[in-house]
Amino acid sequence: MALVKMAEEFGGLPMESLIGGPLQAACDAQTMLAGATARFIEEVGLVKEGDKQVVRTVGFSFTRSANGDDGNGPASEKVEMNIPLLAMVKVPSLSIDLVDITFDMEVKSSETQSEIDDKKGELEAEMGL
Repeated sequence: MALVKMAEEFGGLPMESLIGGPLQAACDAQTMLAGATARFIEEVGLVKEGDKQVVRTVGFSFTRSANGDDGNGPASEKVEMNIPLLAMVKVPSLSIDLVDITFDMEVKSSETQSEIDDKKGELEAEMGL
């Protein structure tokens, strides 16, 4: 009995599936995560006006003190702003930074057996009268 070469043990395994499968799954997951971010931006940050999309804004107004005196006491001014909503909310941006693929294979034992039978025969005969 002789041990089979270790390389022959791996010969029948689909290595492209064993290693490529997890890499393809990570790639697909990254694509799904990017799509989720894009959908969030479209749904939350944009609004359709007519045939185009524009940035959704939030309006603010407040009164602030100004330098100087307008004759009636300290001067003040009213300030109005429109701020993009996406500047105020957290945009989900999940991504895959590291993929660790571990492949372990243990070959307990592998044996092959071959038998060789060598047979030889001789016959010697004499005949006399």
